[in-house]
Amino acid sequence: MISIKFLPQAIEELDNSIQYYEELYKSLGLDFHKEVKKTIKIIALNPTIWKLYEDGTRRISTSRFPFKVVYLVALQLK
Repeated sequence: MISIKFLPQAIEELDNSIQYYEELYKSLGLDFHKEVKKTIKIIALNPTIWKLYEDGTRRISTSRFPFKVVYLVALQLK
């Protein structure tokens, strides 16, 4: 099973984005949060499928909102 960890800055950005969409239209923030969670689940299924950038990150866009999830794949040795 893949372990997913979030940087504090990423959590703050997500929270701010949820609040922004909620202020635009009631329940849009919830829809945005669901969309990001769906995108993270897709990453968890096959994290190496998206392009690897020079800085070591990979990126995937959400399907409904103009938002990208930027992530790193780190190997954990037992």
